[in-house]
Amino acid sequence: MKRKSYLIVSLFCFLFFYLGYTVQHTQIPNHSEISNRSEISNDNIVNVESFKKKNSDSDDTLRIQRAIDYAKANKINTVLLESKTYKTSSPIVLYSDMKLTGENKAATIILSTGDIPTIVSEGYFSVGKGSSSIQIENIGIHPIGEGKKTKYAIEMVNTYNSSIKNCYIVESERTKNDVGGIRFSKDSTYQGNHFVNAVRECQLRNASIVMESTDSYIQSNEIWGHTRSFAIHLVKSSQFVTTNQIVGSSVHGGIWIEDTKDGRELQLIRITDNFFDGSYDRVDSGAGITGNKIKLSRISSNDFWRQMDEGIKLSNSHSTTITGNVFSNNNRRNAGKDDILLDKCLACVVSENTFKRENMDTNKGSAIKSINLAENKNVFSNNVIYSTQYYNPN
Repeated sequence: MKRKSYLIVSLFCFLFFYLGYTVQHTQIPNHSEISNRSEISNDNIVNVESFKKKNSDSDDTLRIQRAIDYAKANKINTVLLESKTYKTSSPIVLYSDMKLTGENKAATIILSTGDIPTIVSEGYFSVGKGSSSIQIENIGIHPIGEGKKTKYAIEMVNTYNSSIKNCYIVESERTKNDVGGIRFSKDSTYQGNHFVNAVRECQLRNASIVMESTDSYIQSNEIWGHTRSFAIHLVKSSQFVTTNQIVGSSVHGGIWIEDTKDGRELQLIRITDNFFDGSYDRVDSGAGITGNKIKLSRISSNDFWRQMDEGIKLSNSHSTTITGNVFSNNNRRNAGKDDILLDKCLACVVSENTFKRENMDTNKGSAIKSINLAENKNVFSNNVIYSTQYYNPN
């Protein structure tokens, strides 16, 4: 009997201390901030809707940030925005190893007020601070009022291996000096990794993409940058731009390639299988691609259709290949623009491109032109020019 009593007492003590330890080391939600809904789903996701809006909250900014901060503190990687409209008035800050996702870019909408970013990495506020593996997916970002003028909707500062996928970003129509859209950038004090970033399967209206990181990807997007200065700006080397539909701007065209920060030559730029669409009568698309000081790069298998000016315009560049592209009815401004213009370019190979025009321009322009060199030092081979009567002789 004593032995049996001893066993019972021992079992009771074990359960008491075990349960006490478990309760002590289990995160207990703060019920002043969390609603009656499950705080974390079975998929280990923090749902923003589980965080109640406080009386002091003027909009959804702070409760979204509380959900993100909770996820970070508890090492949860995904924060979910449901299919509804959220309003924000200051930037939402994301951290490393974190995904902010909506349910659908057409249904999960963030309405953002003022000339401020909507979503940023922590390096935006913390100079020299880097982040990695941030993902933003399935979200629509719309302006309230005039929208962005000097800021981008998504500002990814000092990031590595981060991506934006399947988002819809629209800005108000403003002057071409204004900005808006997506920017990957690096501050002057940051010394860490800044490469392998990506923008994929997004739609941008009255907005642009700026890529200042290297070894990065811009893929399968639809980008209308006609109301800005460009659709895409590549600022650093080793970029891969492919399978996008691009509507450019009268200022710098569709893709602008130039290091406007340090003035260095850019290399290993790959632009392939994109559709440069200048077909809209009320849209001044400028040139398809404008580039300055690039080398060891390749522009291939793109369609340049009804660009207002040139298809490709390069200057001060060398050792670059332009091949397998199709140029159709460019020079829509009727200003004597060429399909390919090489200005002070050396050792470039232009081969196997197809040129076609169906309009009787009075100021025709050439299919290929090399200027501002004492002699041509580029290679032109196996290019096909249809309807030569609509081109000036090369």
